[in-house]
This record gives sequence, structure tokens and C-alpha cells, in this order.
Amino acid sequence: MSQKEKANTWEAVKLSEAAEALKKATGVIPYTFLNDYMFRVILQKHKNVLRSVVCACLQLKTEEVQDIVVQNPIELGEAIDDKTFILDINVLLNNNTIINLEMQVLDLKDWPERSLSYLARSYDNVAKGEEYMNVKPVYHIGFLNYTLFPQISGILCKIPDDES
Repeated sequence: MSQKEKANTWEAVKLSEAAEALKKATGVIPYTFLNDYMFRVILQKHKNVLRSVVCACLQLKTEEVQDIVVQNPIELGEAIDDKTFILDINVLLNNNTIINLEMQVLDLKDWPERSLSYLARSYDNVAKGEEYMNVKPVYHIGFLNYTLFPQISGILCKIPDDES
């Protein structure tokens, strides 16, 4: 057995033991959906939750979602408190639409620039030699734990708003 196979086997045993321990766990979990790791794990491991979140945000019927794939899965089991400057969840919807999902808990006063950066990175999705008209549409959905636009009421807004 190679070193990599041994490491994978050991990792599988550790995850299995952890899963069994979690089944017996009691008490309050000190992390919520506002934690980046929890946000990513829940949406990555539970496709039905991811599908429901995307459908609710984009006002789609669940039957309109034929396929939904996380394009940037995290390595499960990494430190729960780690924070990196990478997009939380990047999803390919029905093999033709890219959706960015980002959780932002603290108002660092950089959300417009940060979200545009993520959006621009995802929008650059045309392959070499393809026509620019073949660019996949991209949606960026931000879950903010603060009010970004106090003048806009409601929890869902489209920028630019189609009705303006």
C-alpha cells in the first residue's frame, strides 16, 4: 500500500470515528451558519440545502434545477476558524450558469469592491478560442450580517434593480 493510500485510509478511519462521536454528541454547537466553515460544509455536503438556497435567492422552482455542482469544494476537516480570501461557494447550475455564494459577517467596508472582484473572476469563463457571446451568466449572492444599503428596504435586492 502506498503512502498516499495509507494516508487516505487513515483519514477515512478518523472521519468515521468523528462521525460516530458526533452522533452521540449533546449540547450547543458553538458555531452557526454565520461561520465560513459551517456555511461551506453545509452547502457542500447537502445538495438539497444548496439547491433550496439557490432557488430561494434566484426565485427558481426546484424542478428548474437539473444539476448543481460545487466547483470549489473545501477539504473537510480543516480548522473551523481559518479564514481565507477565497470565494465561499462557487456553483455551476445546470451546466450553464455560475453562481457565487458568499457569507460576510463583519462589515469591513469593502463589500462592493470585494463582491465585484469575485464576480469579475467568475465572469471570466469563456474558453480560449470561444466567442465572448458564449460567456456563462454569473450571479453573485451575498449573505451579509449587516445592512449594506440602509435606503433599500427588504432582505433581497438586485443590483441593478430590474424595476428601476
